[in-house]
Amino acid sequence: MSMDPAKRAEHQEKIRKLYHSYRERMPGELAALEELASRLVGAETDREVLTLLRQQLHTIAGSGGTFGQTGLGEQARSLELTILAWLNAPSLTMNTEERQRLVEAIAVLPAFLTDVVA
Repeated sequence: MSMDPAKRAEHQEKIRKLYHSYRERMPGELAALEELASRLVGAETDREVLTLLRQQLHTIAGSGGTFGQTGLGEQARSLELTILAWLNAPSLTMNTEERQRLVEAIAVLPAFLTDVVA
């Protein structure tokens, strides 16, 4: 059974508003993620920062697919899995080079944010 035209238009307008809200807040969320990553110092205390990064990347990975940001979602998921591997290790074994690569990878996430017509 198909949706009546008025309901369909209302539904499409709600989706459009959700997408635009997402698109407007995402640059700020990515900047906050980058700021959080800059707190990594290469010590066991990084575990708390990495946990927060993983949680936020998980959210971005999921919402990326929902809002047509496939590239962003895939990059976020890849970083989430990398962090998860570090967090699941008995001791935090993240060296300076790995930490720098993570910070740089998070810094380029905004490049994966695209305009999608909604």
